[in-house]
Amino acid sequence: MNSHPLLEARGVSKHFGAVTALDGVDFTVSPGAVHGVLGKNGAGKSTLMALIAGAIAPTEGRIFLNGSDITHLSLPERKDLGIHLMEQHTEIVPSLGVAENLIFPDYPTKNGLVDWSAVRARGEDLLRRYGLSVSCDQLAGTLSLPDQRKLSLIKTLADKGTLAILDEPTTAMSREERIELFEWIRELTEGGLTFIYITHSTRDVREVCNEYTVLRDGRGAGAAGSVTTGSDEGLAKLMTGVDVVEFKREQAAADEPLLRLEQFQVAGVRPVSFSVGRGEVVGLVGLPGSGAREVARALAGLQEIEAGSVCLGDTEVYIRHTADAIDAGIAYLPNDRIGEGLVPQLTVQENLWTGNWPTQQVLGFLDFNRMREGFAKSREEFEIQTSGSEQLINQLSGGNQQKVLLGRLVGTAPRVLVLDEPTAGIDVEAKEDVHRLIDALTMQGLSVLMLAYDPAELIRLVDRVLVFRDGALVHELLVDELTGEDMLFDLIHAHTAESGGD
Repeated sequence: MNSHPLLEARGVSKHFGAVTALDGVDFTVSPGAVHGVLGKNGAGKSTLMALIAGAIAPTEGRIFLNGSDITHLSLPERKDLGIHLMEQHTEIVPSLGVAENLIFPDYPTKNGLVDWSAVRARGEDLLRRYGLSVSCDQLAGTLSLPDQRKLSLIKTLADKGTLAILDEPTTAMSREERIELFEWIRELTEGGLTFIYITHSTRDVREVCNEYTVLRDGRGAGAAGSVTTGSDEGLAKLMTGVDVVEFKREQAAADEPLLRLEQFQVAGVRPVSFSVGRGEVVGLVGLPGSGAREVARALAGLQEIEAGSVCLGDTEVYIRHTADAIDAGIAYLPNDRIGEGLVPQLTVQENLWTGNWPTQQVLGFLDFNRMREGFAKSREEFEIQTSGSEQLINQLSGGNQQKVLLGRLVGTAPRVLVLDEPTAGIDVEAKEDVHRLIDALTMQGLSVLMLAYDPAELIRLVDRVLVFRDGALVHELLVDELTGEDMLFDLIHAHTAESGGD
């Protein structure tokens, strides 16, 4: 990398009334770098990136690109210079083709009609330039999650890409999908692009970034550095200001089965049979398409159950829709908190009750007293940090949003929780809070099925692991039979020919 900085922010501050979001931050990005920006929610990461992109102006300080002062340039002017911010949930249109998504909404026309041959040619050129090997005609919604993120980034960069700012781009991705995205990012840096990578994950920083900056409470938390000079523990302490104690759940003694699946079958998955004891946490692991997530979503009524039976206690339950699962006592936490979990336009209190609205017995109107009581109870039990019941949910940190979703699930009086990546996109302290909450719920007798793509996280929280591969359940192990993360990784990636169970 060139020794001269591509981007430099000197002493930037941003005040919103009496609130100081950034306080005299210095920030330098080398050309060709993948520069990680870490910090808890509220540390100032998003504010700093908005200043760099030109979405807001600094109260104090200056910003330079290749040595030129760009402090007073607008967002469109900075885009013309090649600075692009890709939001965490940049949307593609799933029902449109790849080329259509890349050109939308500025379609070329001919004789007053869309020139589809020009759309396709332009799409193919962009795909070739940025090294994305998919068909122009493929529906964007059928792409893998990494390819959807790549498509969003290519659309964002188009012809004028110099510096791309990525906000939590690996949210809801498996380890393998993250690795695929990281390799593509590295290839783009070799072609001259530079990235700022915003994340809570110290693991992501160590895997893809070659330099980093840590923010805490609106200030730089120590000098920026090379990733080779930091450790996960050291980075976590820089982010939080304290030593983060990892929660390790005490393995639960085997109890009578609460949930039993017999010859349970969904599309693309061979019949599986297993049980989950009362108060037990069972991990479901496997590559995308292996069957783990498919089984979880079918239990939640989100995919069709083709055959087999589901029993809760001594009662067989029939799940055709999500309402059937909830009525039976099965509550599901999706891995996409924003897309499938929250309603951003609603308040914290309203999100706690979404889908389970309490009504008055006589008139049938919403029972606002019960809603307020439920909010107060969940706020205390789950330690939700919020200014009040009327605060919009999208103003909360990721960790507090996740606590709201857990509170919503518990409000349905479930017997079984199906948790799909429950700590995705939340900071290191909030992650440990969620782990403790899950453990506390099992102490109340709830059973938990949990999908997590971080082997270390899984090993610390579950009692047993069910390994899926190629549409089949191939291994069932007590967590203390796992010798470490590598063993779990090897079980997931074993050659197809070895599939077939133990």
